[in-house]
Amino acid sequence: LSVPAVASQGGGRRVLVYVEGPSPAISGGTSPSASATPSPSPSPSPSGTTASASASPSPAGDQERVSSVVAVRLQDRKELWRTPLKDISRSGITLDGGDAYVGDQLGNVYALSLEDGSVAWTEQVGGRADTSIAVADGNAYVVARDADTPRVVVAAFDAATGERAWTPLSLQVSSTAGSAPTGAGGSLFLGSADRRVRALDATNGVERWNALVLSVFSPAT
Repeated sequence: LSVPAVASQGGGRRVLVYVEGPSPAISGGTSPSASATPSPSPSPSPSGTTASASASPSPAGDQERVSSVVAVRLQDRKELWRTPLKDISRSGITLDGGDAYVGDQLGNVYALSLEDGSVAWTEQVGGRADTSIAVADGNAYVVARDADTPRVVVAAFDAATGERAWTPLSLQVSSTAGSAPTGAGGSLFLGSADRRVRALDATNGVERWNALVLSVFSPAT
């Protein structure tokens, strides 16, 4: 489930931004005006009959599948821009100022311009970035799941430049499930599969406190 977001722009214009896909990636990148490649015309066979053009498309399961971030003007439902990502995304969209933030299953984190969908910056975080990104106090905070360890990774990036705000924090817990982060009052809050809520110092990632709760947290919470 990917949660869309609505941005208000100049002149009272409202724009819906959402993640679409996954769909097969197009070699060389995609653009809003990209069109399908026309099929070759049939050619005559030696017997005089018309033979169908042969094609050997790759099976759908073998094609690389990616998500795209799409912006649509709500007034007339016109698509304004479309930006393909490098992999499938399930993080939903976070809007802050003039940018949209999104993560994908390869651990890529993106900041896109709401004006035209151009990539302001992209960075890597260890694990799958499949929870909503929190933006607060000038930073973008990402909770990612590293299934190989297993661990939950918490990373912070400068929201404007993508530079790391502090060294990523690894939570060694019984599962890779972790909630989306929330930033407020100089703290970053998140829950994890060990049934603990943690408050981190938003400026350096140092844990301020943790508390045991009854809920089991997952990326959907």
